[in-house]
Amino acid sequence: MISGPKGDRCMEREYKIFGCHEDIISADEIGNKGYYLSKIMGKCRVPEFIVLGADIFIQLLRLKENYELQKKITVAFINKLGILKELPIIQEQVMNMYIPENLKKQILQCISQNGVHEPFAVRSSTLKEDGENASSAGIFESYTNVGIEDLWEKIKKCWASMFSLKAVCYESMNQPIERDDCKMGVIIQSYKVGIKSGVIFSLNPVCPENGMLLEMVDGNGEKLMSGDCGATEMSLGFYNESINKCSKKQSEVWIEELMQISDSLRKEFQFETDIEWLITEERVLNILQCRAITSVEKTKKTEWIYELNEIDKINMREAGAQVKFIEKCKRKRLSLYVACKEAGVPNLKWFFIRYSDQTDVMELQNKICKECGNGYFAIRVNDMLTDFQCKGDQLAKMLLDILYITEMDCLTVSLNYIPENQFSVISSLDSVTQTVRIECVPGIMKGLKTGILVPSTYITNEEDEILSENREYYKECYALDFDMDVFYLKKYEQRIPDLSDAVRLISKYTRKLSEHFINGDIEWWICNDKVYASDYSLELNNDNKADENVINGIDTWISFGKVEGNIMLISYEEMQKLDKVSHSKAINADLCEENIHRIEVIDYLLEKARKRKMDFGKLVIGAKRPCLGLCPLIEYADSFVFEEASKLCHLSIILRERKIPAMKIGQDFKKLEDKKFYEI
Repeated sequence: MISGPKGDRCMEREYKIFGCHEDIISADEIGNKGYYLSKIMGKCRVPEFIVLGADIFIQLLRLKENYELQKKITVAFINKLGILKELPIIQEQVMNMYIPENLKKQILQCISQNGVHEPFAVRSSTLKEDGENASSAGIFESYTNVGIEDLWEKIKKCWASMFSLKAVCYESMNQPIERDDCKMGVIIQSYKVGIKSGVIFSLNPVCPENGMLLEMVDGNGEKLMSGDCGATEMSLGFYNESINKCSKKQSEVWIEELMQISDSLRKEFQFETDIEWLITEERVLNILQCRAITSVEKTKKTEWIYELNEIDKINMREAGAQVKFIEKCKRKRLSLYVACKEAGVPNLKWFFIRYSDQTDVMELQNKICKECGNGYFAIRVNDMLTDFQCKGDQLAKMLLDILYITEMDCLTVSLNYIPENQFSVISSLDSVTQTVRIECVPGIMKGLKTGILVPSTYITNEEDEILSENREYYKECYALDFDMDVFYLKKYEQRIPDLSDAVRLISKYTRKLSEHFINGDIEWWICNDKVYASDYSLELNNDNKADENVINGIDTWISFGKVEGNIMLISYEEMQKLDKVSHSKAINADLCEENIHRIEVIDYLLEKARKRKMDFGKLVIGAKRPCLGLCPLIEYADSFVFEEASKLCHLSIILRERKIPAMKIGQDFKKLEDKKFYEI
C-alpha cells in the first residue's frame, strides 16, 4: 500500500537498478520483460541494458514533492470506476513528477558501467505483461531511438502508461486492480539499427502442426510490431527438420541460428516462445525480447458446469488469462465446501461455468435452475468484475451480456446460488472466552459488511446459550434491484424478530467451522428460517478481550489501545456521501459520473485530516458509524471513535488488523466537539 509523504531523508535513498549481467532471482524485482532478458543474456547476443527496479515508482510517490500525485492515485483506486475519469489527470501528473538528482545520477552511472550507449530503447517491464497466461501485448509503452536529452521524459511515459485507459481496462479483465500494482520496471537498452528484423514463434500459434513461424521486415521492426506494414512470413517446420524444410535461400546461417536459439529457450523456460530479433549491418543476430506465446492453444469453444466437489476437473489451460483468479477462487470456495461437509453445516451452492458465444446458454440456465430451484445468482468474472446479480430466469441473458461487456468469446466464471434471504449474519468465535459473537441485519449482507446498518448483536456461551442480545429497530434495510442491478435501501420499519433458534444454530455451526478457520469471521444467510454458510474471511489480529467485556456489560472496544488526540468529526452530510461510496457498485458503468463526484468527499477529508495531523499531532477520527468509506483516513488517524458500531464489519476488522485503537461510546459521542483534545 502507498504510504504517506516522507521527509528529506528519502532524498538520499538508494534505488535498485540492475545491470544486464546481474543474476536476477525473481521477476518481482524488475517485471517479466526485464527478467527474461536477464536470463537469456550470455546464452545469445543481447544489446546491453539496465533495468530500473519495479519499486522505484512507488519510492518516488512517497517523496513529499510527489505527494499530490500519490494522493490522486490513492483516492482513485478507492473507487474503481472513478479511476476511469481520473486517468488523464494522473497521467499528466506522472509526466510532471519529481525525479531526484541522485536517482538520475545513479541511472547514468549504471548506464556507463554496463556499456549501454545512445541512442536508447526505453521499454516497460511489469509483472502484468509478457506472462505465461497474459501477454498484455501493446498495453504498456516502449520507445526507440531515444537520445539522452529525452531519456527522463520517456521513462515517465512508461510509468504513465500504467494509467492509460487500455491498461486499466485490460488489467481489470485479467487481474484485480489495486494500489500495490503501481509497480513497473523500465528497461534502458542500447538501440540497434537493423537491416532485417522480426519475430520467431517456436510454435505456429494458428497452425501448431507447421512448427516454427518466422515473420520479418527490412529495417527495424517497430512497424511490424505495431501492424503498420506487411511482413514476409516463413513456415520453418520443427527445429530438427529445419534444414530439410527450408529452401536454399532461407537456409542462411542466421535463420538456423535463430531456430536453434528459439528451440533452446523453449526448453529452458518450458513454454513456447515469441522472440523479437534483429540483424545488424554487420550481419550479427541480436535478440531483443523473449516472452511466452499465450495463444498456442486456441481457446476451445467448450462448456462445462462443475460444482465445488468436482473442482479438480477444471482444465486450467483453458482458463487462459483468468487462471490466477480461478485458482484463488477455487482455494477459498473449496476450503469452505470441505469444512462445511466435514462439520455437517449447510452451505450455498457454488459452480464454475465455462461457456462461449457458441454455447446454448438457455440449456445452461435450465440445468442450473433445475439443480438449485428458483432464486437468484451472483456471477464473478474476476476480482473487479464481480457481483453481477440476476434472477434464475434471466441467467442466460446475463451470461451473454457479460461476454459482450468483456469482449471475450469464451469465459470461465464463478457462480453462486442465492436464495432470497431474510437476514444476513456474521459470526466470530473468541478463542479465549469461547463465546461466539453474532451480528445480524435484515436484508442482504452489504448493509452489515459496509457498516452502514447497526447490527443486532448476540453473544453465546460454550453451550450455545444466549448470554446477551441487543435487537435493533430498523427503519430500512439493504436490498438489490435485480432488474436495475443496483443496491438500494428499502423501508423495513420493525425491530428484528426473535431469532433465538437460528442464533443458537449459528453458534453451534460456528464452533465446528472454527476448527478449520482460526480467527475467521463466517458469513451466514437466514432464508425461510433455514441457516446457510455463505463465505468466510480470516482476521489477522483478533482481540480476545472484546467479548469478555461484553459479558461483563462493557461493549465499547472495537480495537484495543489508547484513544487520545485532537478529534476530527465527520459531519452528517459527509457520512451520507461516504455511505454512498461504501455501497456503490464497481460494475455499473452508468454510475461512473455519479461516483466521480463521490470521490470528492474523500479527497476533501484526506486533505483535512492531513492538515489536522500536521497542526495537532495525534488525530482521532469521530464518526457515527464505521462505514467502509472512512478507510482512506486510516493513513492519518491514530484512533477512531464511533457513536454506534458493528465489530465484524469490514472497517472494524481492518482497524484491528492495523492495531489502530477504536471504540464506540454511544450517546457520549454527541458531547464531542470538533478540534478539541480528548483522552478516552
